[in-house]
Amino acid sequence: MRRIHIFLFATLTIIGCSSPNEIYVRDAIQQMDRKGLYAKGEEWEAMKKEALSQEPETLEEAQETINKAAKVAGGKHSYLMPANKAQAILDARNLYQDCSLANLYETKDEWMYPELIKAHQENDKAVMEAYGFNWKNMTEADIVAALFKLYQELTQK
Repeated sequence: MRRIHIFLFATLTIIGCSSPNEIYVRDAIQQMDRKGLYAKGEEWEAMKKEALSQEPETLEEAQETINKAAKVAGGKHSYLMPANKAQAILDARNLYQDCSLANLYETKDEWMYPELIKAHQENDKAVMEAYGFNWKNMTEADIVAALFKLYQELTQK
């Protein structure tokens, strides 16, 4: 059995298997190539070539490459949500494993789940910052108006 493992390792090394970070970048670029609003033309092709030539050693390097490409493929408001923001929401939900999602998100009971509320607030701040919104001074109506303005800009192109 050990010989088989050594053989497989040697074979995979020789044929040049991609690292998980390279695969992550490649998969993200493929998604952007298919779905990106601006994933066409010389600028995108150059960015795609640059991103796919990278050999990120860490997850952070891979995410940096993906974020750079997302700005070209999706425009100025495209970005990769930091994994820790989403994970914080999942971790907070896990604190209340006996509760259904319906219970956790019932607004009259939100005071019962402070960790979940805080995790969502931090996530909301990250999204607002990605859109360039001032999360400290905007009301919900301001946010909706700004999002509709962005939508109109995108659909008129």
